[in-house]
Amino acid sequence: MSTTPEDSRGIGTDEWVAQHGERAQRGTGLYARIGEAWMGLPSLVRWGIPLLLVVLVPFAGSNDYILRIGINLGLFLLLALGLNLVVGYSGLLDLGFIAFYGFGAYAYAALASEQFGLHLPSLLAIVIVVVTTAAFGFTLGLPSRRLTGDYLAIATLFFGQMFVVLMVSSDAVQFPWMDEPMDLTGGANGISNVDQLSVLGFTFDSNLSYYLLLIVLVVLATVATKRIHFSRHGLAWRSLGEDSLAAQHMTIPTVRLKLLAFTLGAGIAGLAGAIFASVQQGVYPSTFELPLLITIYAAIILGGLGSIPGVLLGAAIMTILPELLRFPEYSNWLFLVVLIVGTIMYLKSWKLV
Repeated sequence: MSTTPEDSRGIGTDEWVAQHGERAQRGTGLYARIGEAWMGLPSLVRWGIPLLLVVLVPFAGSNDYILRIGINLGLFLLLALGLNLVVGYSGLLDLGFIAFYGFGAYAYAALASEQFGLHLPSLLAIVIVVVTTAAFGFTLGLPSRRLTGDYLAIATLFFGQMFVVLMVSSDAVQFPWMDEPMDLTGGANGISNVDQLSVLGFTFDSNLSYYLLLIVLVVLATVATKRIHFSRHGLAWRSLGEDSLAAQHMTIPTVRLKLLAFTLGAGIAGLAGAIFASVQQGVYPSTFELPLLITIYAAIILGGLGSIPGVLLGAAIMTILPELLRFPEYSNWLFLVVLIVGTIMYLKSWKLV
């Protein structure tokens, strides 16, 4: 015996109200149909198409400028994914995140340059940098046990600003057991002549090699973040971000999760810093100031906190858009495109949104 939709309704249930969420999620118009068609594709295809386009960029031309933008984008994507773990998932307003990036860069420069006469193998140096930066993140996360919201933001901002000041002023540090002051960071001039990465006998000595390396690292970081997103820790982090008090009453170990978020985020930022130091073959304190932190936050907010595809898209926009605006011909076309899209979005009667 077949049942009609009317027979399937529960007692006292308004079918229109029950289906409202489904209708709102389904959407109407051209954009909704395009979105449904895209989301209907297998996950491997949806992630594979952008990855294929990125891999094919070097073969579209031998322009080092484009490869340099790609390298900057890869570093920015790693930073955005790391910060998304702390802010997007756990809801911790960490304004000292950029200090981890700088710490990783300076740590690699200290281990692989003439600053202290050390030239450790690249893999060993990177492992030391990631572990040390993660420990630094754990230490910075300790105040989160007692501080939340604006208070945590102020405390972490202090650490971030203090890092830049220390890097500038640590070019003449007097230790009690030494007769003359020691140059730790190179001061405002930074550390130069940093060793390039060398793995298993292969030296990354070109923009193309670093570009391909960053593609691999971003893919690995994205896969790991996606796995975390659907894991028990990911669910607990998102619960913590939504309401820490409710999560605590549900017996979720909030303190441990906060420290873990700070640690993992710092480790990813330290890895990005080590790659940055080897690409630039030098580190300079002006690189790790507040404007870069604001740009990373803008990227993850633009893409949507906690959304992995959104964070990647937001980071891409915040990296590529300023480069396009450097050229008048590109900026004119960009202004025209924004004007047309804005007009379409405004004219509701067109039924395109």
